[in-house]
Amino acid sequence: TRELDGRLAPRLRSDSRQLLALSTVAGGASAALWRSRWLKEKGIKDDDRSWILEAWTGLCGSKDPALRLEVLQRLVLERDFLGVDELITERAEQDPDTQVRALALLHLKDGPRQLSAALSAASGPDPLLRKAAATALSAQRDSQAELRLRAMSRDDPDRKVRGAARKALRKKK
Repeated sequence: TRELDGRLAPRLRSDSRQLLALSTVAGGASAALWRSRWLKEKGIKDDDRSWILEAWTGLCGSKDPALRLEVLQRLVLERDFLGVDELITERAEQDPDTQVRALALLHLKDGPRQLSAALSAASGPDPLLRKAAATALSAQRDSQAELRLRAMSRDDPDRKVRGAARKALRKKK
């Protein structure tokens, strides 16, 4: 627990998996600080590759939107890691926090599930999500994306969303 506290430097070979589990169970400010630092570490150690996706998945299910946002920011940095794109898409589809969903939408790749998530957000009531969906639709190759962007650029009630849709259309060309 002293390693989690941050006042004691961790041993060189401390097990991140055990510390992550401990921080999740312990809760509190020290544990949250340790998780935040762990999420911002550069690179993935070879010893961590076998369990890290499972850990990120678990943290994505946290009730804390700030933690989910930090996890998503890390996932965006690890795009090449197998399974990460599915987690990003899941956040775009299901996260209850608007900021987390918007960030996930901004980082969707091309694909049928990603198109569905972007189209759904583009039709929703929240202008922040519609604006992020316009950017997400610019990455989609399907003709539905361009049709939706054209409609958004003309008909969306929010000026910023219309502007984002026009910008996305220019990017697609």
